[in-house]
Amino acid sequence: MKKMKFNLPYVSHGTPEKNNGTKVTETAGYIPAELQIRRLLEAGQRLDEWKADLFDFAFNEDVPDNYLPANRSLGFDPADATQHLRSFDQRYNAWRQEEYKKQKEAELVEKAENEQPINVEAEE
Repeated sequence: MKKMKFNLPYVSHGTPEKNNGTKVTETAGYIPAELQIRRLLEAGQRLDEWKADLFDFAFNEDVPDNYLPANRSLGFDPADATQHLRSFDQRYNAWRQEEYKKQKEAELVEKAENEQPINVEAEE
């Protein structure tokens, strides 16, 4: 391989720039390194906690010998599980609506009991 040579003369542009003590860079968006490192460590801890929540048991916890998750048992069908989940959602939403109606009715009854009847005879 042939080496290339450049015959460009070095041209000096005078004396180098001197700093007069004033800062001309903007520091409004600057985040100190200590704060960045602390935030990264906290984010790592939150990530570890989130990952730990994905499992049925803690990292150091012993798993019982007879433990078998429902989705790993014989005859488990994801389609059946989806149907069960939808059925549960429907029943739960219906129950929640009934509870909401009962709560509103109780509030109306309480409001009616707390209202003072107007005594027309006393005003005359």
